[in-house]
Amino acid sequence: LKEIDNSGSRNIFKINNKKKLLSIKNKKIIKSKYILEELIEGTEFGVNVIFYNKQIVKIMIFEDLLFDNGKTNVPIGHIYPIKKLYKYKKKIASITRKIIDNLNLTQGFLNLDFILDKKKNIFLLEFSIRFGATGIPEILKYTYNIDIFNLSLNSENIAYYKKILNLKNNNFYLSYLPFSNTKGILKKIAVKNAGIKNLKYCNFIKINQDVKKFNTGNHGLGIAVFEFSNYEHINKDYNHYFDIKIKKWQLFL
Repeated sequence: LKEIDNSGSRNIFKINNKKKLLSIKNKKIIKSKYILEELIEGTEFGVNVIFYNKQIVKIMIFEDLLFDNGKTNVPIGHIYPIKKLYKYKKKIASITRKIIDNLNLTQGFLNLDFILDKKKNIFLLEFSIRFGATGIPEILKYTYNIDIFNLSLNSENIAYYKKILNLKNNNFYLSYLPFSNTKGILKKIAVKNAGIKNLKYCNFIKINQDVKKFNTGNHGLGIAVFEFSNYEHINKDYNHYFDIKIKKWQLFL
């Protein structure tokens, strides 16, 4: 169950029975129109597409890093490229083509979320007509030397972008949104020595800022991007790269 107009995985719920559905409805937790869709078990991944003059310029497939908050999976980062999913590019291109044609889009970006089920079938979960977040623009800056925030598509520069986006880069990039498992006040956040040599970019919230226990994307402590020469070199204990200290709130009576 999800609202049709929200972001950051807010107001998304896994519904196991009618009682839970009615409870959410009666408490008016969801205040707008909503979508009730089948829950598909599998591996989620993201796709970002650049298109111009109704033609697909580039399909980029990202591994999604997710945090299960008990209600839904919240994106906390990405790995790019994810070559094991390249075999689904033809299917992804077909779905993208339908979106562009059915919405009569001319140029711009698409951010698509897919899931790969246990039988290796892919399903489109949702899409938006914008670029993805959680470090994706920063990843592409270091992969292709392109500033997505200031990217404009026109007849003069599209050939240049096509060339740049097809340059070979053998490195792998990890974007990660560090977070806290407790609420309190941020006293320290830094990249550990284990990640310094791979660090390309970081931007954290200010010290002494209030921190919430992580539940949705806007509870993160910032963003960091790392570069690796080999996919296997990425430590899947992502908090291994960060030194975070939170002072717990004290209640005075």
